[in-house]
Amino acid sequence: MLLTFPPNYPNEPPDMRFAKPLWHPNIYPDGRVCISILHKPGGTAELPDDTPASECWRPILNIEAIVVSVLSMLSDPNFSSPANLDASVQMRQDPDAYKAKVAVEVAETKKPENLPPGFKLPNAGGAAAAEDFSYGSDEDGSEDDDDDAMDDGGGAVDASGLSAAENRIVGQVCEMGFDRAAVIGVVEKLKERGKEISNDSVAEKMLDL
Repeated sequence: MLLTFPPNYPNEPPDMRFAKPLWHPNIYPDGRVCISILHKPGGTAELPDDTPASECWRPILNIEAIVVSVLSMLSDPNFSSPANLDASVQMRQDPDAYKAKVAVEVAETKKPENLPPGFKLPNAGGAAAAEDFSYGSDEDGSEDDDDDAMDDGGGAVDASGLSAAENRIVGQVCEMGFDRAAVIGVVEKLKERGKEISNDSVAEKMLDL
């Protein structure tokens, strides 16, 4: 992905695009990423935007927030405002064909000739990495009540000890390219701490591994 920063950053959001366009409902054919966090509140005179300001770019946001939002977008697209209508239709009507097409594109980007000189693909991490991750102390001054933890509706758990809702999140985060054992390890640690379990919270921890 390529990030281009305007002269008055951080007052205005950067432009983000995939160097090699990816087949996705929220990625334009030229590779530009379409997510609300990269929208300027109110849009422009040429392209007004009625997205709530709370969901748009704010100067307090950083690059990590952008990356986490993009990772979440890849597995949980916004179908109401697609940047690529054909990809949006295929993802909803023929998800198997959609996944096959994306898998071919992703494999193509991993070929050595398509990587920057000297670039090495990062290790997605394993269960050991999740064990070593620091989740912070329970005495860090923050107050986490029961409302912050994910409500799974009291559903049954499987052999891994995860509920159906937690397994859905694991599956969605794994679709971002992360190792399943590591993702499960992160979810278990978040549960132990009584932290929120969501696509964004798990993906954010995975990025820190």
